[in-house]
Amino acid sequence: MILIFIAPPGAGKTTQSKLLEDKLNLKRIATGEIFRAYFKDHASWFDYTKYAFENGVLCYDETINDLVKRYLPQNNYLLDGYPKTLPQAEYFNNRLTNLYRAIYIQVEKDVLIKRLYERESNEKTIKSKLEIYEKQTAQLILYYKNLDILIEQDGSGTVENVASELITKIKNSYNL
Repeated sequence: MILIFIAPPGAGKTTQSKLLEDKLNLKRIATGEIFRAYFKDHASWFDYTKYAFENGVLCYDETINDLVKRYLPQNNYLLDGYPKTLPQAEYFNNRLTNLYRAIYIQVEKDVLIKRLYERESNEKTIKSKLEIYEKQTAQLILYYKNLDILIEQDGSGTVENVASELITKIKNSYNL
């Protein structure tokens, strides 16, 4: 089983991916956490800088593709934070030998902003992250819908209810 998460910042993809990691016995690969740990002791990962990361700027597709390739197991994993652009999605799709599902967690924009203010005080960063998502990542929804692998989930419920509904949808999509 291979899962990827698509959701705007604040939708709960990290929370849900952590729950699904345990409940479905998958290895969770979170690119943001990998970069966060790396940038504690380094100023850049090739052409991607700590400053850009901290300000919500996405790195070049080739850079993130290389990072993911280094951490990707053969099977039974979920990706949190990748892909975020159409070229990344195409790269990932062209290199897979196993079937995978894309999970899209939907949350209204006003709820996203409220959630982001609860964990970040920097309005500029919040605005930047949402703009980047809308410009680059939102197009992945249609891409995965056209591949007929998109699982859509309302993320505005309780954490437990969202997780429960997601697990049911995932298992149904894999005929488990």
